[in-house]
Amino acid sequence: KLSLNLPVGVWFNDISLTKQNITIQGSVISLKMEELNLINKLINSLKADNEFFKDFASFELSNVQHRTVGSYDVADFVLAGALKSK
Repeated sequence: KLSLNLPVGVWFNDISLTKQNITIQGSVISLKMEELNLINKLINSLKADNEFFKDFASFELSNVQHRTVGSYDVADFVLAGALKSK
């Protein structure tokens, strides 16, 4: 589900899962300077996917840092999801 909802220009660097939460670290590049819009599009797509989101109490953007690689602006982000207790 994560890869199916991934907008163009967004990729994952690390995904970690525990019994209580999921942490997704990723990066995004946009030639139109729409990095935050693409991150929000990913979050909204995942939240709208009932099969994916049914196990989560919350799923939010927790951190964004900008950096430059060559002549491109890259935004590194962290998504944090709290799993529902069973």
